[in-house]
Amino acid sequence: MVSPWHARRHARLSATVVAIALAAASPGGCTSSGPTQASLSAGLQAGAIREAECYKLDMAQHAWAAIAATCQRAATNPHATTGDFAVANYHIGRARNELKDFAESAAALDLALAMPGVQKDLRRRILLTSGKARLGLRDFPAAIEALNGALVLGPNDLETTMQLGDAHLGIGRSDLAERDFEKVVALAAADVGQQVRIAAVAETRLGAIAISAGGTDGLERAARHYEAARKLDADNVDAWLGGGAASVQLAGLRSGAEAQALYEQAANAYRHAMRLAPAAVDAQTGMGAALFGLGRPGEAVEYYARAVELAPTSAPRRLDLARALRRAGRLAEAERTYDQVNRLEASARSLFETADVQIAIGANERARESLMAAQKLDPAFSGAFLGLGKLLFSEGPQHFPAARDQFREADRLTRSGDNTMRAEALYFLSRIETEGGGKDARLAVSYAEEAIALDPGPPQYRAQACLVRIRFLSKDDVRRPSGAGPCTVSDDSAGSHLLSGMYHLRAAHFAIGDDRKRNWESAYLAFSAGQQKVETSAEAERRILRERLAFGEGLALYCVGFADVGRQATSQASTDVRAYFDTFHVARCEAY
Repeated sequence: MVSPWHARRHARLSATVVAIALAAASPGGCTSSGPTQASLSAGLQAGAIREAECYKLDMAQHAWAAIAATCQRAATNPHATTGDFAVANYHIGRARNELKDFAESAAALDLALAMPGVQKDLRRRILLTSGKARLGLRDFPAAIEALNGALVLGPNDLETTMQLGDAHLGIGRSDLAERDFEKVVALAAADVGQQVRIAAVAETRLGAIAISAGGTDGLERAARHYEAARKLDADNVDAWLGGGAASVQLAGLRSGAEAQALYEQAANAYRHAMRLAPAAVDAQTGMGAALFGLGRPGEAVEYYARAVELAPTSAPRRLDLARALRRAGRLAEAERTYDQVNRLEASARSLFETADVQIAIGANERARESLMAAQKLDPAFSGAFLGLGKLLFSEGPQHFPAARDQFREADRLTRSGDNTMRAEALYFLSRIETEGGGKDARLAVSYAEEAIALDPGPPQYRAQACLVRIRFLSKDDVRRPSGAGPCTVSDDSAGSHLLSGMYHLRAAHFAIGDDRKRNWESAYLAFSAGQQKVETSAEAERRILRERLAFGEGLALYCVGFADVGRQATSQASTDVRAYFDTFHVARCEAY
């Protein structure tokens, strides 16, 4: 049984230790804002037990391992009171949290919380640190419980509210996280001073939530949040990186001068991020994406290569470079880089993308090996079926039936997931119906339109929708006042003008009188305009586009009455070009 004298003595010692602890546990934690060395020495000389050692000013130097060890000794002192024990374990937990030893941190903090009579502000700090430890352990429900407990004791604490937002993000409740981060911004606005930096961080979190929402509205909101973050803290790297990402994605939804301005804006943001953090890999890859948008693929690839230099063992960064090389048309280099990716960290998707490049350069056997390796890694990976279908498709119409089976399986496997991959499978199914001698116009149109609905970006999907319309055009279609639909020139590219010219030649088959002549003249103008744009096309496409446009122009000239000039132009066309026009019933002036 403890005597009254011992009880009073322990109470006095507890008060001394707790007072020192609470001074050290000021908003900056155990930092130089705690007691001075002189005051601490005075406390020790006054008879404080050696629990006070764990509040020495070496904590101001962030010597976390030493702090944890010293406080552990204090916690195990047989003369320690419950108050001493709680305070010591709080500091153990805090130190362990800083050392990323989250499980040990949580265990120490649980011991501290179990002690009776813990002072209110100390309990709030214990709960806050416990929430941080649980975040480190990715135990988000436990983190939310601890942080909500801390907010009951301190409702307007910015740090606790910020951590709670991160915990809500962890469980996928972006609505609650958004509420928390908006509260941080509002609290900081009411008490500017030192709070602007944490408000800037909250704005970057709100920007990330808005980006994940997708769509124009989400991206525009994200851009506003990142701009607000930069105004609060011009040195916040995430604000510049996020602003760049929002601008790049918005540019992808725009066209012409507006898109170019957004890409320039993104490039400026990434330059600023690189000045603040030269080793930031995301700044390098972001700049690469912006430069691709600005039509500077050579410079773009250099930034992706720089990202690999900064993170040489990172398979994702090397995968970014491989994709950039592929996009720049440097296919041999892309294949070599994909091989490096697959040696570092092969995945079904990286092997599928490798096969795509190999098909493009005609290395079909290597492509088949890559796709079989992808299927071995993941038998249910839709990309393996899509890739095998593309490989068969590239080998000619005699392989279309086998390719169709592969594309249908890819379509089935992606119905609840990857819209991009499913759209590509549907695109090829439409091409098989259109180019393989099929007669099911309804199915060909349905595949093409669904591909565009799933992924409106790729221009080849719109092109296929136009070619389907040309291939299956009828007299009734021409007489309906529906216009050229997907065959309307939308982007002033050589390919778009080629399709427009083909549509008008095909429509002329069913028109009569002046309408037929107008269609021939429109076809001639479209083919001529296309030839003016060939040099702006991707290098790999220029030769075939040039040949098809020249042949189309010759057909149009022949039809409008310049038979000799037209015959001379068409006589120079290759068998492949003639077959292409004939596939879509655009090979002569008479109606079929």
